[in-house]
Amino acid sequence: MTSFMFMVSLMLFIWGLIFTNELATIDEQATFIFIITGWLILYFLRPLIPVWKAWQLLLIISYTVIHLCLLSPESLYPWLMYYFFLVDVAMNEKGTNKTPIFIALGMIISGVSFIPFILDTVTYPIFFHLCILIVIFCAIIYLRHFKQENEALKDKWTSSSIEYRALKRHAYHSEQNARAEERTRIARDMHDSVGHQLTALMMQLEMTERKTGEKEVKSLVAQAKQMARDSLNETRQAVRALSDQTYGISSVLQLIRKLESESHIRVQLTTKEGALSASLTNEQYVTVYRFVQEGITNAMRHGFSREVTIILEVIGSSSYQMRVENRIHSLTPFEKGFGLIGLTERLESLDGRLDISRSATHFCLTGVFPLKGAIVK
Repeated sequence: MTSFMFMVSLMLFIWGLIFTNELATIDEQATFIFIITGWLILYFLRPLIPVWKAWQLLLIISYTVIHLCLLSPESLYPWLMYYFFLVDVAMNEKGTNKTPIFIALGMIISGVSFIPFILDTVTYPIFFHLCILIVIFCAIIYLRHFKQENEALKDKWTSSSIEYRALKRHAYHSEQNARAEERTRIARDMHDSVGHQLTALMMQLEMTERKTGEKEVKSLVAQAKQMARDSLNETRQAVRALSDQTYGISSVLQLIRKLESESHIRVQLTTKEGALSASLTNEQYVTVYRFVQEGITNAMRHGFSREVTIILEVIGSSSYQMRVENRIHSLTPFEKGFGLIGLTERLESLDGRLDISRSATHFCLTGVFPLKGAIVK
């Protein structure tokens, strides 16, 4: 928008110079205003025309006719418009091949420059304009080279960013796999050593309890056996927690009920079609769990009321979206804390993203990640 306003201001400035310095009588000025109005309409219609090059050539040729019929070829001011065309073509329509336009402009400027020779008026315009053309074309070539280098650096940066994110995801998955393997190893060791020993201890105490006859000793043995049984149960629970640490949508519902009862907040949970039946991995369920947990925690800390809205839905059978919204006091400066930073990294590890939006009265967290290998855009 800034470049467009600059080009329009420059064009109107050049037309103003031409109008004030080239037209002497009122009739000439009136005719000129009428013709230029039509030309400006053609210029501002250019963005709506699909055939951009042909329309640009039409503008240049029509101005050349105005130059030859109404203005003096020897004057400097009308020539400024040709150089405006060069700058205008260079700044507009990125990615379009502009070589034909540049060639046509060069031929028109060179051709019109020969008119003073034909009319035997002055002898310098051709050399003057050719020098300006050479300078402009050198500047355009330099700018194109600079732009190509800039795009190459941008592509390298994008490629490096993609590789960095891939390495980051790989490191995260490797860490999770290492943790899972360590949990499995600890669970197996506990089961093989402590569990078997406690089981053997219980069997020996059982035999001792049957053989002894004294009530006091029998009571002590019974207590020891109960302690061994409790220890065995706790060991089995620890083994199950280590070897099979899974989350599901039921865990999310239990979390909401627990936070509602403990914090006296009201949670309005909306599950749209597919949200409860979506086939999620354990890691994705963990992400949903942590997202809801962090969203409710933020609402309790910074919310204006004790009401929180949670929406879970599947979008287009390819993405799972979670949204937590709550009211806030006012629109104050905001900075991500460790919880939101960790949540962002967790979603990025799933090729997803975290969006944070705020208004004067509401704060909203939106998390989305792909299903079945889809990519979130």
